[in-house]
Amino acid sequence: MQLPADSNGNIPNLGSGTSHYLYANKTGANYNKANKTSAIMVNSNENIRYVTVEEISGGADQETDINFRDRINLSNRTVAPSSPYNGIITAIEKVTGVTAVRIIANDTMVDDTTTNTPAKSIHIYVNGGYKNDVAEAIFNSVSAGVSTVGQQKIDVTDIAGGKHTICFDYPTTQDVYVSIKLTKTNEYPLDGDEQVKKIVMKYINEVGMGNTVYYSYLYRLIYDQVPGIQVADIKIGTSKDSLAAQDITLTNVETAQVTAEKVMIS
Repeated sequence: MQLPADSNGNIPNLGSGTSHYLYANKTGANYNKANKTSAIMVNSNENIRYVTVEEISGGADQETDINFRDRINLSNRTVAPSSPYNGIITAIEKVTGVTAVRIIANDTMVDDTTTNTPAKSIHIYVNGGYKNDVAEAIFNSVSAGVSTVGQQKIDVTDIAGGKHTICFDYPTTQDVYVSIKLTKTNEYPLDGDEQVKKIVMKYINEVGMGNTVYYSYLYRLIYDQVPGIQVADIKIGTSKDSLAAQDITLTNVETAQVTAEKVMIS
């Protein structure tokens, strides 16, 4: 039974607790949350006044066939003896949800300020994967004495009970804007604009870290999948004020992201 309110009308605070069970209605990188957010209780309880989630990470979009094939090929190549960096990449690639890994190594005695990589350290970027699982994979593959850097800082325990802090980063997000002008025929469906948006979003959001967004690919995709398009004029860019018939090349630590609001159809 809930305790009665005090003289000021406030209900006493019975304390707080932590739960590790969390269920998501949808999946994908867009549903990661860096800050505290409210949660909905599936089964309400009068003894619980509210629920907040401190952080949600590790969500990743569905891996494309091309990325999956590249990851399997990389795994097969690194079965044979190879460099420590390949061993780190292979270990992280095995983590559920991880679609790409990039390593920036600084073997010099001078800090690399352009990549935020101090001297004698490695800066690992991981696309997808739960951060604790990624940290375990890094800890089990990186050589002793090598410093890892990044905004994600996770404590890992060795078999003797010692604590070690593993650092890495998730890739930065590059927003993409798309403008599509269509000349339509009577065969164009009533929900044609929504179909086109979904096609554009699926392609761009699955391009992957460090790859290139090819605007010409969008022509083939929408012509093949949506009937009633007579002529299409497609322009893309990283700002809605600088759209052109151009490709967008992502850096090794960037992923592309486009939302429905950034796909403009006329």
